[in-house]
Amino acid sequence: MLSHISLPVRDLEVGRRFYAAVLGALGAEQVWANPRGVAFGVAGRDRFSLRVAPAGERPAAAAGFHLAFNAPRRAAVDAFHAAALAGGG
Repeated sequence: MLSHISLPVRDLEVGRRFYAAVLGALGAEQVWANPRGVAFGVAGRDRFSLRVAPAGERPAAAAGFHLAFNAPRRAAVDAFHAAALAGGG
């Protein structure tokens, strides 16, 4: 079972705002933050975190990487999609 996942980002605040909106549509909320990262969770079960990429490094996408979020119902999928589009995703 997956305990958590962490993604590197160039701009932590931009990533935080985007994922707060899209993950909020799935019932997640911010559970912690510090100057190097932020995490979101659902009822203490799952954790999705963002971390700032080291200075001078670009976050790289891994070949074959796949990420999926569970949604409790179709309306949550639609809300996630709308939030992602509104956030530039």
